[in-house]
Amino acid sequence: MNLLNMLMKSFTSSSSLGSISSNTGVSTTGVSKFITLALPVLLRYLTKNASSKSGAASLLNALSEHTEKSAMSSLIGKADVSDGKKILQHILGNDVNGVIETLAENSNLSSNGASSILENIAPALLSGVSAATNTSSAQSSTSRRVTSKTPKKTSDDMDLTSLLGIFGGDMSSSNKDIGDDLLGSLFGAAPAKKTATKGTRKSSSSDFGLGEIFSLADDTADNEKVKTTDGTELLGSLLSAMKKL
Repeated sequence: MNLLNMLMKSFTSSSSLGSISSNTGVSTTGVSKFITLALPVLLRYLTKNASSKSGAASLLNALSEHTEKSAMSSLIGKADVSDGKKILQHILGNDVNGVIETLAENSNLSSNGASSILENIAPALLSGVSAATNTSSAQSSTSRRVTSKTPKKTSDDMDLTSLLGIFGGDMSSSNKDIGDDLLGSLFGAAPAKKTATKGTRKSSSSDFGLGEIFSLADDTADNEKVKTTDGTELLGSLLSAMKKL
């Protein structure tokens, strides 16, 4: 199970949607649609942030402050929105306003509603990534102790299923790769209104769509090719940084 699948199942469980809806006043249907669009975007930005040594170290420091393992609905229910706002600024940087406005537009929510949802889920998101990183680290240590005759578990096969028991989620859902499906639908349904210029940062959704958000979140992005956003690159960068600390 990949990271995006695990987080998606946890954040879109009925209890989690109920907590977000209660905190924000947005309907559970609206929250569900928004989460489906927002999570891949947030993961892509986290992946970009962790792509450099300093960025990975900074993210690991933030993850060390979000290590609580409780039901996702509980984490969301007691979310510190001021902390969530800081986390969003750190993850999205100068793109924060444009990303919020674009996600709001594509999910038929107000900017305030979209911002409120993101601020409520951001701390829980870091807790989920923190737990997944530690789980992956433990699996990596275990794999190094097995004999060479034992097939090694690849990063794509990292077993994060146990985390669903902690954070909650629908374990009966399909194992289909949500990451690739979502990216394909995002690029296909909402192409960029302008061609992104490397290094360019915009603040208004009138200038770009969901496809271009992914381009901004990845300096090497090619809008003609769907990028994988299952969390493998993110966890790999974080594990590599952990070994160097």
